[in-house]
Amino acid sequence: MDGLERRLVCIVCPKGCRLRARQEEGRWTVEGNGCPRGEAYALQELTAPTRVLTTTVRLTGGAHPRLPVKTVGAIPKERLFDAMEALRQVELTVGEHSVLLPAMVDTGNLLRDPITGLPVLVVPFRAVRVLLPEIARWVQHQELPPRMRLISVRTAAGSSLLPVFRPDSCRLYLNGHSCDADVVVAVTGQEYGGIQALVPLAALPEKAPVSLEE
Repeated sequence: MDGLERRLVCIVCPKGCRLRARQEEGRWTVEGNGCPRGEAYALQELTAPTRVLTTTVRLTGGAHPRLPVKTVGAIPKERLFDAMEALRQVELTVGEHSVLLPAMVDTGNLLRDPITGLPVLVVPFRAVRVLLPEIARWVQHQELPPRMRLISVRTAAGSSLLPVFRPDSCRLYLNGHSCDADVVVAVTGQEYGGIQALVPLAALPEKAPVSLEE
């Protein structure tokens, strides 16, 4: 839109030049910059803004509970929430063993345990082998370990029986927020790429936004 004007403050250096940008014939012109970097910053911000994402991730077995991380470089501003999605984690504990799993909030996961009424978190077999080594008996011989039972689930692919167990604790780490969740864990042979836990929406705190974005 010709005649459009924008005012920005350059953040390339501490000087903080006050920039004035005007669009004419589909092109932006920039004034007020003290150096070429100021013009480049304004054009970038007006046409394809980027940001460096900085946050923390949960650690287990280390000297510190959390680790500060950031993207290698700037990423498109509109992809920040997508990047935060990749940092979602679930920590499951059974006895003295814990696992930290990359997670995704699955709004389509409406499963409920018919006995407890709790929401069902879905994980692949390999994700919980450390927690429940005896799960191998189910995978190899369809023998159900003492801690587990079966529930019937229905998906687009049809009905099936999945072994489930109730962990001693489940903690969600979602986009900088953390909370405990009371869930039942269902174990499946299906893989989800880099995701190892499908978190049901019902497991999230009632007052928390769905995306839990900071």
